[in-house]
Amino acid sequence: MKCFVAVELRVDGSPAPVWGNLSNTSMGGGFVETATPLKTGVKLEIGLWVANGKIWVKGMILNGIVTRSNPTFGVRLKFDNLETGERESLKQFLKFVEGITKSYQNQQGYLAQMKR
Repeated sequence: MKCFVAVELRVDGSPAPVWGNLSNTSMGGGFVETATPLKTGVKLEIGLWVANGKIWVKGMILNGIVTRSNPTFGVRLKFDNLETGERESLKQFLKFVEGITKSYQNQQGYLAQMKR
């Protein structure tokens, strides 16, 4: 699903968080636009900022991608080893994103396609 959500990435071994925007997401992972390049294979935690707070999920960077349309970097993420509570929070987050973008996607939303 296309989206625009502020995220905080806590990368293993780094004291400072990396900030970015989640621009595409699913139950399996997502794409974060960020000005900070990250190494492939680094484990991290992803904080998804939503209206009522922040949702944390664990993930692993699959690779970094430089976008062609602007000078920022992008990082493709894979959500990794989600516990039951994290998986449920992620489902709720995806429902939230889908609800916001429903006028654009109608019945073609990501969660609707999963149920088919």
